[in-house]
Amino acid sequence: MKNSPVFVDVTEQLIRKLVRAGIRDADLLEMRKVDPHKSAEEHLTDSLNASDVCKMAVLDGRPMAIFGTAYPMTGLINNSRSVWLISTDEAAQKWLSFGKVSRGVVEMMMERYSHLYNLVDVENVVSISWLKWLGFTVYEDSPRMYGYENRYPFYYFEIVRC
Repeated sequence: MKNSPVFVDVTEQLIRKLVRAGIRDADLLEMRKVDPHKSAEEHLTDSLNASDVCKMAVLDGRPMAIFGTAYPMTGLINNSRSVWLISTDEAAQKWLSFGKVSRGVVEMMMERYSHLYNLVDVENVVSISWLKWLGFTVYEDSPRMYGYENRYPFYYFEIVRC
């Protein structure tokens, strides 16, 4: 596919490049809601360090998004992972290129894990729409208080391989 993103292993240097490229405002806000005392670079470095898989989508040498699967929360089945993604404004602008490969990424993750889940800020409507388009179930009828001092409503989402 012409002008398709490539996926590379993430380094701290690439995280800095992604931050300079311009993270979507909704993703920055979501990170601030989780911990307002950390910079975007610190949030992403923490996510990198907590993940067993962490990749960056790069299009024509420019970072588009960073995503990964982090180890499960206590009590969840061993074949579960917390899936996360932070994207740039350019990823939103090139949604067709990015969207096509996103489905392939989720399929790849589902070959490895039977259950992917996480929380998404109720105000992050673009991410919620994208998650639904990818096949995740977003539980909008039961927001959970999460983030810094449990101040903010987030929706739980998941996808399960049968």
